[in-house]
Amino acid sequence: MPVDEWASAACLFAGICASGAASGGELNPALCAGMVSEDIAYRGADADVSSFFTFSAWEFLGGLLAACAVRASHEGQPLEKAPLLSK
Repeated sequence: MPVDEWASAACLFAGICASGAASGGELNPALCAGMVSEDIAYRGADADVSSFFTFSAWEFLGGLLAACAVRASHEGQPLEKAPLLSK
């Protein structure tokens, strides 16, 4: 496995560990949506959906900040197309 894949996995693991106390390690808005829809299916009107909007907003903000950090750390380097998009 290439080093960059190990680095990505290590960053993801660190993010899950760091955010575990605040969000249960949910770093993906789709995961939050699935958990909220399951809560709605089982609890109906008593389900708490307010956490979905809060968690999703922070997750999108975190993704935006991560993208900005990657872009800033690769300043001056040409952007390469992803292998799947280059076909």
